[in-house]
Amino acid sequence: MHGFPFNQTVNSIWKANSFLSIIFEIFNIFNITNYLPNISYMTFIISMYILEFIILLMIIDIFYVGYSFSKKRFAVMWPLYVLRSVTSLVVTVLFLPITETLTNVMSCTI
Repeated sequence: MHGFPFNQTVNSIWKANSFLSIIFEIFNIFNITNYLPNISYMTFIISMYILEFIILLMIIDIFYVGYSFSKKRFAVMWPLYVLRSVTSLVVTVLFLPITETLTNVMSCTI
């Protein structure tokens, strides 16, 4: 089995190899490293900067929406709609791929 590093630990504790292999294969469908196994270093760096830029834009939008709420006045409503849509997408569907991409920096192998 490949994928999650805790596969062997969970298999030895639960003793349900056939059921767990199905579960781990389902989770591996959503593992972004399966789809990008041999990306170049430059592609990895570009994806890191894109993710960091998106996170920075979200933080700026959070401050703007918070400021607008404190003044109880919105000049335009689209930042609130964008914040609601993007935040719900990031914290549900994209949370694991973004977290995995950002933590891959710490998994140094030679």
